[in-house]
Amino acid sequence: MLTTPLFDSALLVDIYDAAERRGKAIRYQGTMECSREVARGIERLNIDVAMIHSVRLRFSVWPDGAFWLGITQPGPRRTGGWRMNEQFEGTVARLTPSDVIARLESLPRVVRERGVRG
Repeated sequence: MLTTPLFDSALLVDIYDAAERRGKAIRYQGTMECSREVARGIERLNIDVAMIHSVRLRFSVWPDGAFWLGITQPGPRRTGGWRMNEQFEGTVARLTPSDVIARLESLPRVVRERGVRG
């Protein structure tokens, strides 16, 4: 049985719950893992999605609504580096937790449309 991370922030609980509700659909596109991390006394929710062609998404959100999103794909083994390394910061502002997860869920499609290569 998986353990559910315990959050002090109601926002993080709601986003975590929304992610778990859509977990099956998100996992259809790869794997998904949610975790709680505390740094300098401030907690955050991390949602990691691993997709085909080694593309990885990490969505981190803090109790004040600030978020960071990283999308990476390693380059060819012989040369190393990154084929894709995009990072975005912002705030979830007036989005509901369900809207936040719906946008996260749509990212694999957007990444595929950009022409991710294996």
